[in-house]
Amino acid sequence: VRNKGTFVARFSFRYEYNVDKQMVVLKMVDAEGQGIGMISWFAVHGTSMNNTNSLLSGDNKGLASLLMERHMNGNDTIFGRGSFVAAFAQSNEGDVSPNTLGAFCVDTGKPCDFDHSTCNNRTQNCIGRGPGKDMFESTYIIGNNQFTKGLELYESAKIILEGPVDFRQSYVNMTNVPLTFQGKKVHTCPPAMGYSFAAGTTDGPGAFDFVQGDNSSTSPFWDAIRDFIHTPSQEQIDCQAPKPILLDTGETQEPYAWQPAIVDTQLLRWGQFVIAGVPGEFTTMSGRRMRKAINATLQKSGMSDGTQVVIAGLANTYSDYVATYEEYHAQRYEGASTVYGPHTLDAYILLYSGLAEDLAGVLVLVPSVRHNVFFF
Repeated sequence: VRNKGTFVARFSFRYEYNVDKQMVVLKMVDAEGQGIGMISWFAVHGTSMNNTNSLLSGDNKGLASLLMERHMNGNDTIFGRGSFVAAFAQSNEGDVSPNTLGAFCVDTGKPCDFDHSTCNNRTQNCIGRGPGKDMFESTYIIGNNQFTKGLELYESAKIILEGPVDFRQSYVNMTNVPLTFQGKKVHTCPPAMGYSFAAGTTDGPGAFDFVQGDNSSTSPFWDAIRDFIHTPSQEQIDCQAPKPILLDTGETQEPYAWQPAIVDTQLLRWGQFVIAGVPGEFTTMSGRRMRKAINATLQKSGMSDGTQVVIAGLANTYSDYVATYEEYHAQRYEGASTVYGPHTLDAYILLYSGLAEDLAGVLVLVPSVRHNVFFF
């Protein structure tokens, strides 16, 4: 897999790779020890089939599931009818592309502009490639790679989950979460989409004259279109800075709310295994920081050093992307699509750390924000 946010790789110096290469597999067996299913978590976008495809497709993860189920149920079993169920789930894939050869200009064959993912200042001809000769072969390669690794981990699984089964879930208004950042009191914002959101990515370019990595320029034409829909308040502009607002979705309520204000945050525990169900697409670095914070909180609160935390992306409410503070200021697609402002990730880390303390029995959240409802 490849990091499609070229700028964000500059912040990953603490890690060997600029994407997460670890896959986590949960093996499920019945009382007799016979396999009945598995869930794999691995961070990669399901965009091997590009936006020229007009057919229904489960993309690389759907293919991985089909290959695993065929392997376990037998080649003669009709897909979806076998006793063994395989799910290849999502993780912090926000900036992770399956198109591993990189992005090239379709008209010249040359690599795209590094900082803005453009060809002659336009995004439309900058397309991610590989690893196959076309999107069908690429889908098979990436899907088969996940199946192969998932099967290896399934067959070699040795850690038995022991302990309580529990969960915590909270509905949170993300439009004004107060927190302290670098010694200053800050807060999140009502949702808004930036100019670079409309540029798309190399897995699916946008249209018109929008480009990625644009955190300063605006267009009188597009501002007029935006203001016709809803003019952002000065407070909203200041809160979302340096993002130039293209769509003030959080303050637009007609004919209904354009993006969610209230989202689900949740943790699920199976013994020493904890799943963080997150309501958006966390980037590689956002997911790393979230996992680290949750794990540190759980261990500080008395859980085992061997506790495994996994990010389950796109769970429950969908609230677009979650980029780091640094990525937000770069205002590539992921930062422009981080809707609650520059402190979105830090707010989520604060909220999930609270859930982790509650799950470990250290902090008890007030009843008004705890709900005995579980969606996954």
